[in-house]
Amino acid sequence: MDYELAYIIPAKFSEDEVPKINHKITRLILDSGGQILNEESWGKKKLAYPIKQNKYGYYQIIKFALEPLALQKIEHQLKLDSSILRHMTIKVKYRTTTEKEKKRALRKKVEVKKIEEKKIEKPKVEKVKKISIEDLDEKLEEILKDDVVK
Repeated sequence: MDYELAYIIPAKFSEDEVPKINHKITRLILDSGGQILNEESWGKKKLAYPIKQNKYGYYQIIKFALEPLALQKIEHQLKLDSSILRHMTIKVKYRTTTEKEKKRALRKKVEVKKIEEKKIEKPKVEKVKKISIEDLDEKLEEILKDDVVK
């Protein structure tokens, strides 16, 4: 399974210590039988709200492949690690280019169908031929002449 781990290192650590903490976490993943796919560092950012009296933190993201049972061990270690303020691991499904194209084509079909349904929903109104009052009077006279009761 592929996962994405996002975690925050408190700003009390210097920028020189951040790579050491990152290495410790990647080592934890590799020792559990995982494979690192990608690592990103977003740098020092202000937190949305203070966490354990920290207003700033270093945001890090690691994408990795790992067996689901081994993930529990890593999650437990991250909870116990005091050099991590918060962390979140999500399961990621990477799509191939063909899957992405299929999804785009499907979305396009749905959009076209919606547009066609809107066109169909409008009732077609036929224009009615206007008749003058004089024509109506003449027609009425004709009908009454024929239907005289005998």
